[in-house]
Amino acid sequence: MTKKLLNLTKVALLIFSISFLLGSCTKDNYIDNPTQWDVRDFVVRENMWLWDPVDECYYCEFTHNQLTNFVAENGAVTASTLIDATFRPLAFTTYFWDEKSHYVSETINFEYGANFIRFNITASDLFDNVNVNTFKPGEYIFKTTLIW
Repeated sequence: MTKKLLNLTKVALLIFSISFLLGSCTKDNYIDNPTQWDVRDFVVRENMWLWDPVDECYYCEFTHNQLTNFVAENGAVTASTLIDATFRPLAFTTYFWDEKSHYVSETINFEYGANFIRFNITASDLFDNVNVNTFKPGEYIFKTTLIW
């Protein structure tokens, strides 16, 4: 009786294994919509930065044709900037002392939407009473990655 039960279990396991293997086979091209990506570099020169008086930050905006509504809402968008020969992910904040012994922070971040990407630089020492033309960000290199 035990031997029959053992043989019956083996046969049942064999039938289950064969049906599982045959049922899990698929076509070679089973991925209809593979993951896509787009990587781009943007160079922002010193004369390209514009002042935004509402947000009190410098910004530069680019057209990005691959950044569609679908990518903006359903994909992933990352950005980084080149600092000390290393790409740092945004938002990135640095802290330092200025020449008047004030502790200053500078934050670099980005915004995006359909067909555009905008890079922002905000410094904690840029207030309404400061002439924003005395400080202007230098040249920055940004790298964006879109995945959808």
